[in-house]
Amino acid sequence: MNDILLTDKLSRRHIRFCLSESNQWEKYESKDRVKWTLVKTDVTLNEIVKEKEEVKNRNYLNLFRKIFKR
Repeated sequence: MNDILLTDKLSRRHIRFCLSESNQWEKYESKDRVKWTLVKTDVTLNEIVKEKEEVKNRNYLNLFRKIFKR
């Protein structure tokens, strides 16, 4: 229940932030949502918000590229 899931559509990468048993946030990445690899431990909430904004901006950029490409 404490997971934050993000999908970067441009790089086709899935990001998951989980709260560990020691109350630290951990960052996992996956290409297929099945095999998750631990990327970073002890992530702060500021880093999570920053990553979320970056993924959101990349997704908007990708959408605009697809629209104007046609």
